[in-house]
Amino acid sequence: DNAYAAIPTIIALPPGLSVYSMSCGESHSALVMTDGSSWTCGRGFAGQLGQKPTEDTYLLRHVEFPSVFPPVSIMDVACGASHTLWLDHAGRLWVAGSNISGQLGLGSSVSRSHTPCQCPIPLRVEENQERQTQEKIKQICAGGATSFAISSLGRVFAWGKGLGVGANESLRDVQYPQIHPELSSVKVRQVDSAPHLHATMFLLQSGNRLPS
Repeated sequence: DNAYAAIPTIIALPPGLSVYSMSCGESHSALVMTDGSSWTCGRGFAGQLGQKPTEDTYLLRHVEFPSVFPPVSIMDVACGASHTLWLDHAGRLWVAGSNISGQLGLGSSVSRSHTPCQCPIPLRVEENQERQTQEKIKQICAGGATSFAISSLGRVFAWGKGLGVGANESLRDVQYPQIHPELSSVKVRQVDSAPHLHATMFLLQSGNRLPS
């Protein structure tokens, strides 16, 4: 049914599954289930549903991820205007949808992806006298045409439309994940961005202050 819902309405979930997390974009929605699967619905013209064909769908459909080891088990999802990010339990970031401003982080040669692709993020390995600690992605966020990821070290990676990643010297688009230049000296706890407008908020970890 493609009618508008003016009041909260219960939707049918896949049998035997319950929702773990969810996200809404400009005209599509994505769910993560407790079994690690993801389901999407809404407009699919840019591939933002992570499914082929890219037609719109009014019912939830299962998202198929590549066969890798360890198998993909999704823990979080973030929807932008016409792209989607997924974070799995192994710390891998998966992307689908429009890449017109670089928001998938796959380079300028890719205009869109209809199925989930892995987005490489340059994470660190911290070494001390006793052990090595692998930096991991803890939170993901999608703006209109921008993408963000916060790591376990409090670093913010940002890519996509230049208005959203602090590239104020030219407002250029950024094609690959990079440390947010305006936040490189602080540790960030959380990020949130509007899936349509150019508005983003960052919550710093306690004790952190931006340079004056």
